[in-house]
Amino acid sequence: MIILRTSEDTILQVVTHQTYALTGRPAKLSPGDCILLSLVGSREVSFSMELVRVRLDRNNETDRIFGRHWPVILDCRGCLPLKTPFVMSDHAVSGHNYGPGGTSVYVQRQDQEVIRAKGLLGTRSWAEYLGT
Repeated sequence: MIILRTSEDTILQVVTHQTYALTGRPAKLSPGDCILLSLVGSREVSFSMELVRVRLDRNNETDRIFGRHWPVILDCRGCLPLKTPFVMSDHAVSGHNYGPGGTSVYVQRQDQEVIRAKGLLGTRSWAEYLGT
């Protein structure tokens, strides 16, 4: 499980395309891993999706989606808003720093267990999120 941060300028593209772009391959991610999304500068996790695969951008797909080139693409699925957005550090038992800096932070195993046990990964539909 990892928290990825994205800007307000790109969050719509990330959730619409269920794609995240990076400068390098993430070392510890595997298909099926949970990806949590947060806005840069915010501590609140608001969205969840599942990693399908990691691949290189050989066809300039990121240029079309994000307006600039990124060498690595994370293809995901099931991107949904969380029922209740949360601040990871409010639930961490590991002592790990989940502050708002940086573009990514891996969630420690014991902290994953806590947020799962508390039901914090529950999602809601886009219709419910958008109030339609």
